[in-house]
Amino acid sequence: MARESQDTVVRKDSGNRLGWVDIARGIGMLLIIEGHLGMPSRITNLAFSVHVPLFFLISGYLVRVGRPDSTARNARRLLLPYLATGVAIAIIESIKALSNGGIIQAASVLTEWLAATAFGSGTNASPILGIHMIGATWFLLALFFALLVYERINSTKAVWPIVLAVFAAGYISSQYWWLPWSIQPACTALLFLHIGHEAKSRGFNPAKAHPVIIAVALAVWLVALIIDHGEMYIVSNYFRCLPVDIAGALAGTIVICRISSVLDGFGSAAEPLRFLGRNSLPIMCFHLIELTCIPWWDIASLFGLGWRRLTFLLMFIAKVAWASCWAFICLRAHLLSVLFNGSSKKESH
Repeated sequence: MARESQDTVVRKDSGNRLGWVDIARGIGMLLIIEGHLGMPSRITNLAFSVHVPLFFLISGYLVRVGRPDSTARNARRLLLPYLATGVAIAIIESIKALSNGGIIQAASVLTEWLAATAFGSGTNASPILGIHMIGATWFLLALFFALLVYERINSTKAVWPIVLAVFAAGYISSQYWWLPWSIQPACTALLFLHIGHEAKSRGFNPAKAHPVIIAVALAVWLVALIIDHGEMYIVSNYFRCLPVDIAGALAGTIVICRISSVLDGFGSAAEPLRFLGRNSLPIMCFHLIELTCIPWWDIASLFGLGWRRLTFLLMFIAKVAWASCWAFICLRAHLLSVLFNGSSKKESH
């Protein structure tokens, strides 16, 4: 999902990044932010039908297995930003609690958020232990564990059976109990990773797909939206209709990738989307920070803005601007780049 945040290198042979990949990720980031607005709309349904699978599928399309340092690289590029985001939220929320309720409340809030970060669930937490959800960075944990497993099974002769068995185990078990570290969503992610990798291995390029394939994919995506209204939440392994949701996600990703290829031809006009895609990891992290820590509706009420579409639009613009500004800062501040971009001086970007 993030700028080279997987064991991947999103580049052409010439050393240039694949523009359509960055644009597709940029579109995906916009859909994620829109989906988190909480506004009931057809756009929100569309967002949830494809935004998370899109990132997993692209990660699979780009993944290079067999690197001896893959686990360490993925830990640095995924787990370090995850931990940095969790600690940042814990500190900010405890400071807010300190100003409102004193040191005891601040210590309690700090403990709660650190526990949530350690448990690592984007949805179902542990009521027995009193642990709440961590939020959108569950994706980083799920992707890390999915890549960890995929690295180890890709060279076997039974990749498909193993992937399907892991997917089934994660899906079925999530109906009864919930594991920490987003393990069960990682099982779902593994399926999308493998589909993406298989597509690349078999020479399928969604950015250059034949118009007939695009037309069929668009039709499948629309039918899936009509049937299930985008009610697929990988964060909790919930599918309203499993085959329909997966088919819709695959079809929607193909359509978005083809659109991204067209937009890539517009040169600098598409640069904002490329920026969002290249920096999707810090944008995701800082989006979660504002989603958790900034009281947007309190701010809106100060300006007399109620529950209407204009308010949601202004919030969307503010959220994208906030995350983009921090992503820009990360590019120029080495410590922030290390923490939220998973970068190192030894690697080129």
